[in-house]
Amino acid sequence: MAAKGEATLTDAAERHRIRPWRFVAGIVLHLAVPAYLVWLAIALLPFLARGGNGDRLASAAGQASVAFLIVYAVFLMAAALATRALEPVLRQARERRDSRDPEHAPRQSRARLKSALATAARLGTSPPLRLAVERLRSAPWNHDDQRFQAISADLARAAQAFAAAFDAGAARERGEIEALAAHAFNRLAEAVEQLGETQRRLDHGDAHAIARYIELRYPSSDFAGEQNS
Repeated sequence: MAAKGEATLTDAAERHRIRPWRFVAGIVLHLAVPAYLVWLAIALLPFLARGGNGDRLASAAGQASVAFLIVYAVFLMAAALATRALEPVLRQARERRDSRDPEHAPRQSRARLKSALATAARLGTSPPLRLAVERLRSAPWNHDDQRFQAISADLARAAQAFAAAFDAGAARERGEIEALAAHAFNRLAEAVEQLGETQRRLDHGDAHAIARYIELRYPSSDFAGEQNS
């Protein structure tokens, strides 16, 4: 289920991500007016230098404008198509970069949790649902741990599923959906709390273990003997 949740969130992120070819096309379009003015100035400069009359100048401006539209349209299409052809390479490079980044998975997990809580908060106003969402919000999340990352992926998938059912359901069905969501969110919050309690006990045990190790490794009598000598 966690893998499906991860895939669902990844697909949603890809849908909202601006594709590189659209980004490049947008930049080219934003530069169209400045490029046209430069093109027109260069095209009309010889006529202005020779002192051409208004008719010839207007004719030259029209021809330069048509030529610019043709050249710029071809350039826009070429830039967009070239970038689109490179998208698989760019995507693989981004995935390799993300896989080398130790903060990528925790960052994704935190983003999933934030998005899921926002989605869950708009499912309804019933007290059980509100308490469940608040319980998830205050749970001891540790996004560096893969187990918590898996729970955040399941939470994201559950929140999206409940939101879709809530939006599409009739008024009499929404109460049932709220109850189902509250129950599921409480189960996930309980899983996070159990993991957090387990980690707390392990940390407490580690603290006792290191204290005992230091006590045995550096007994006070040794240092007392050195000071007396």
